Amino acid sequence: MLSSPHPPGECGRRLETVTGRLPWNVAGFERRSRLPLQGRVSPGVIRVARTRPANRRSYLDALFIGRIEQVPDGGTLVVGTVGPDPSILILFVVFPVAVLLIGGGFVAEGLWSLRSGHLQLSHLLQVFFPIAFAGAYVRNLMTGPANAQREVQALLDELAAILDSTASFPDDRVYVR
Repeated sequence: MLSSPHPPGECGRRLETVTGRLPWNVAGFERRSRLPLQGRVSPGVIRVARTRPANRRSYLDALFIGRIEQVPDGGTLVVGTVGPDPSILILFVVFPVAVLLIGGGFVAEGLWSLRSGHLQLSHLLQVFFPIAFAGAYVRNLMTGPANAQREVQALLDELAAILDSTASFPDDRVYVR
């Protein structure tokens, strides 16, 4: 939750001013935008992420989904959740299973061919590539939480600067979904 001394209308205006939609051209590359946030700001919902070039985006980019609430003292609370996009969470289940089945089949066939004495480069590659791919995936799983935490903190810092706010969290921790 972000606490701002400004009224809700001013907070919404500040967010709208620095948030843009990045349209995609036919080739799939985004047009340049100098706005720090991308997404959507409306009276009912805020859904924003930091603007990043297409070549620097990842599935762990932090997304803030929340709303603006007025508090009795005239200030504003911006309440919501922050973390990776919820729509990609299914990939953490589906992708490893698919890789295990497909890659496991390639490795088994490659090892069977090598064991039977048919030493060919294609059989070595059938064994090497799935194992290398699985190693890279495991490395990403190991470094992912730290990367997600950095992304969350960077987005919260950006929002706090825009709203002249102070961030407050239960137990002084940032929670990632």
